[in-house]
Amino acid sequence: MKNSTRIIGNLALVVLPFGITLGILNYLDSHSGSVSSNPAANQSQTKAADNSLPSSAVLKNIAFTFSVDSRSPNWTRAAYDAAIADTFTDTTKEGLLVRSSAPVLQFELVSTKIGTKPMETYIIQYDIMVTQGAIVVGVLDAAHDKWVMQHAITQHQDSFRFSAPSDATKIVIYNNSSSPSTAMIANLVMGQD
Repeated sequence: MKNSTRIIGNLALVVLPFGITLGILNYLDSHSGSVSSNPAANQSQTKAADNSLPSSAVLKNIAFTFSVDSRSPNWTRAAYDAAIADTFTDTTKEGLLVRSSAPVLQFELVSTKIGTKPMETYIIQYDIMVTQGAIVVGVLDAAHDKWVMQHAITQHQDSFRFSAPSDATKIVIYNNSSSPSTAMIANLVMGQD
């Protein structure tokens, strides 16, 4: 792992600013690449292999586009302790910068309710660069408050499928490592293929 980190680090130094490169190298050194399932989330599995899709899949009938403008969000910041703001967002030219000190397995961002058709298949595509810690994009059945799908962010751009169990869904981003976590959300879209 250390040798591959050095190779990746040497390549990254050419392309990425120093601070981002350090964040990526620290992440690679401190994580083995495996993500455990969320035990507090109804025993749902993180990223089922058969639900992964190429990030180039074309979506039809867009149901939700995550707002990367913190001045007009269609999501809320989740606080572990209501008295303490532990997730902060900033709008940048690259997207929405999310910094959080939320404890492991705690929500960072939660979308508004998204109308879905029960038993229909949906796809979530994203462009998220995690520079510190580890995060998961989860799909929550908003009508029954149960997990539908949890997908660990292991690639900068990726997509996954899920079947909607009810007429209301929420997208949740939660911390999956010891805090803090930092990520740049350039794009997150939900639709049908």
